[in-house]
Amino acid sequence: MLDRFMEILGGVLSFGRIKSTSIASSSKTIAAKVEANEGEDTTPDDELFGVAAVLQRPKAPDSSGECEAFFARLGDEKVIIATRDKRWQVSLEDGEVVLRAFGPGAAYVKLAPDGTATIVGGTVKLGSDGASDPVALSSLVESELLTIKTAIAGAAVTPGDGGAAFKAAVVLALAAFPGSVGSSVTSSD
Repeated sequence: MLDRFMEILGGVLSFGRIKSTSIASSSKTIAAKVEANEGEDTTPDDELFGVAAVLQRPKAPDSSGECEAFFARLGDEKVIIATRDKRWQVSLEDGEVVLRAFGPGAAYVKLAPDGTATIVGGTVKLGSDGASDPVALSSLVESELLTIKTAIAGAAVTPGDGGAAFKAAVVLALAAFPGSVGSSVTSSD
């Protein structure tokens, strides 16, 4: 009985390889060409299902590997239920979750069970894709405030000049002020 069930199930569920992807203009869904068996013709634009809030468009096969697919056969159609791509994996500790882009050096977010969220990438934008204002870094802000404090504390005071000497000393001490306090990799709207 179990053998017969597995035989029936094997005719419906299968593994394959994603050969290319596209975005269907009318439905805005991700479509993929899947090769179920080596050398088998790929079917045109099978819909790629996944987790509702996570969209993915796998990269095409290359020398480092290819994205694998688990799919259900519905007649001539393949409905892709899940995918796995072992290229560009990052190391994980027990309990960690990673959301990553496809490609070498691509950005990823790592969530640790201790509550730490780490974003790794060349540029981090907060708010929108067009974010361009560098986010201030506390250590750089502190350094700039210390520069002001030092300039004021070190400025000479001359009695009877109405503060002119004090002003001149502070202006001279702050000639290179302000320095940049923005992050070189994180920007915001």
